[in-house]
Amino acid sequence: MAIVDQLSAETRTALGAEPDQLCRIVMMLDINSSVVAKRNREYMGIICCHGYSTATSIADAANRILHAHVFDAVNMTYDQQVTDVLLPLRRLLERYSYCKGAVLLVDMGSLTDIASAISQATDMELIVVSNVSTGLALEVGSALRANESPEARLAEMAQLCAPAFSVTHASNHVDTVVFCSESGIEAADKIRRLFSESLPADTPVELVVADYRELAEHGLADPAFQRGNVRAIVGTMDPGVEGIPFLALEDILYEGPTRRLDKAFSRCMDATALASFHASLLKHLTLQNVIESITILNPEKLYAEVSQAVSRLADLMGQPIAPAATIGLYVHLCCLVERLVTKTPIEAYANEREFRTAHAAFIDAFRTSFSSITDHYRVEVPATEIAYVYDYISSKSATREHASGQVEGSSQQDE
Repeated sequence: MAIVDQLSAETRTALGAEPDQLCRIVMMLDINSSVVAKRNREYMGIICCHGYSTATSIADAANRILHAHVFDAVNMTYDQQVTDVLLPLRRLLERYSYCKGAVLLVDMGSLTDIASAISQATDMELIVVSNVSTGLALEVGSALRANESPEARLAEMAQLCAPAFSVTHASNHVDTVVFCSESGIEAADKIRRLFSESLPADTPVELVVADYRELAEHGLADPAFQRGNVRAIVGTMDPGVEGIPFLALEDILYEGPTRRLDKAFSRCMDATALASFHASLLKHLTLQNVIESITILNPEKLYAEVSQAVSRLADLMGQPIAPAATIGLYVHLCCLVERLVTKTPIEAYANEREFRTAHAAFIDAFRTSFSSITDHYRVEVPATEIAYVYDYISSKSATREHASGQVEGSSQQDE
């Protein structure tokens, strides 16, 4: 009844309401069932720690994992002294006075000597264990729940819960940039060389090549990612490796060195070296050089044919193609022609049937504008390749419209 009276008083103080007789009976039955279960244990557990809720958190975690209320908690806030926690400790010892003893898990400092301060207030056996942790609470709690003598297992528990450590030294892997192209390893290596020739001497970065299809298939499991810390992938088509930024070659051609490119090299170059890299890259990375790098065909002839085909496609579409998309198309279409000549076209495209139905006019316009190329190289462009070109033009056009909208909106606000 003393516990029920205490709860009723606290309810009255906190809520301003007096529990009626029915509530008091329900509380008494619930407390009685809990006490009966606990009376079967010889030792009680208390966790006492510095901090506003440290002891409560450890006790709650241990009780939940053990599926039983084994520990009570006493928090000693940073502005309190040991004498301030003696009263709640004594109340707990009185509540569990039927137990043979109590195990106090404390963290450090003055709390390690708490037993001498409360030993006069109880006849119970007191066992104090310092450096409490959730693991230690689980070991002690398991013994208490099984009615084992904690004293007999203290040495074993201390050994099991002794702190362990490991040191992970900074990785010696150098920063790496991966180059790939759907035209193959040789084309990727030629692109890599353009960047390598643009980097200042002794730049601590590794430029490696990887097979585009293997990157797309294996992702981060590809061997290229085991050699170093990959900062970015540069290429003519995104292999879609999760978590690794892709820098499209045509975007660099159109926009020049960008912030994303600088981010890939920023850890191995200072501002002066980056500026030198920009100037050299602009000199080496021309559209003509890129096309020469990505194709085994006659680059000048192929560039002229693709340029005419792109112009004719724009006329048949009845609208101009965005400049950024035009440069990208030159790169991708040169790769496309080489894929067709080497009989390695893109054969998979999601919703190909829907694309054929919805964009039949674009398919006809593309095949008409590229008829001279297909006749010259005696190849046929599959719908999957045309679908990729359509998606590319659409995405670049959408990006341009979004950017234009932002500029227009900004101008209106300025007005």
